[in-house]
Amino acid sequence: MPPHPAGRGPGGPERAAGPGGALRNLTIILILIISTLGPSFVIAVIGYGSIQALARNPSASPKIQTSMILAFVFAESIAVISLIVIFHLFVR
Repeated sequence: MPPHPAGRGPGGPERAAGPGGALRNLTIILILIISTLGPSFVIAVIGYGSIQALARNPSASPKIQTSMILAFVFAESIAVISLIVIFHLFVR
């Protein structure tokens, strides 16, 4: 019977604990923080701008709200895609 590769035992795949694994996890966590702070900042700026626009011109609220919601969806989709990528990086 051939020996098991490094970091894998007979009980299933196990990650080898070492400085490379910790550095990889730290890098992934930093990418996660940056990729969630970016869309959060964009959503805050969009919300602030749309509230100011609604205060200046209340009669244009349907157009402003539609564009605001569309921008929220795009920003949130970037966050969701980045979280999916981060999940796949952690699983590898």
